[in-house]
Amino acid sequence: MITTLELDGNRVTIDLSRSHDLTREVRNDGITAWWIDPAHIGPVNLEGYAGSVAQGSATNFRNVHFNPHSHGTHTECLGHITEQVYSIQDHLPPRFMLCDLVSLQPEDLNGDQVITCKSLQVWKHVGAVPALAVRTLPLDRQTDDQVYSHSNPCYWQPEAMQEIMDAGVEHILYDQPSVDREEDGGVLACHNLWWGAPRWDRKQCTITELIAAQSNVPDGRYVIQIQVAPIENDAAPSRVSLFEIL
Repeated sequence: MITTLELDGNRVTIDLSRSHDLTREVRNDGITAWWIDPAHIGPVNLEGYAGSVAQGSATNFRNVHFNPHSHGTHTECLGHITEQVYSIQDHLPPRFMLCDLVSLQPEDLNGDQVITCKSLQVWKHVGAVPALAVRTLPLDRQTDDQVYSHSNPCYWQPEAMQEIMDAGVEHILYDQPSVDREEDGGVLACHNLWWGAPRWDRKQCTITELIAAQSNVPDGRYVIQIQVAPIENDAAPSRVSLFEIL
């Protein structure tokens, strides 16, 4: 289905029937981060009833136990770090946006892998785009059951975060569990910077983490759609689709 959109003063044409899926699913024994067990999806067991066709029930009736920050692609709002409760449902990203997909080489800083201003030098941001999807090099190292806990995954240098903010980016997507260091004593420098603490003057901005990083999708400019599950929370699972500009 071919459609033409007006985005940020640009007229772009995309095929809605064809997209690149950048989503990592919530699944049994799938990926996990932040020191908790993998997600679990299993039949309800209640007073002799088992919600499983294989166990004699008429339907499959399963509970899903997961954490949106730990078990798959998710989108979060400033409520992730504020005392006041904010829901992602009240701060959803626009339905369609222009987005640059870029592969960045982290720098080694004191043994940590960090996205720095030097890493960003390959990003040719011609004209402002509201969304930036970042995958870290080398590509194709993700697995369906990857455990990020205690691995100190690649994170962002605040100066690099400031650089993309200055370029007009309001929605960042990243293929790691967090833009901040796994253990930083609760500083969360990049999260606080991103949402404009302490005034919180960037309430419209979102962070999407744990996106997929497939090497068969070339770097470049796309139209992006971030669909967020209707869960009232600071973060919720999301499906991320990239559409090539025709």
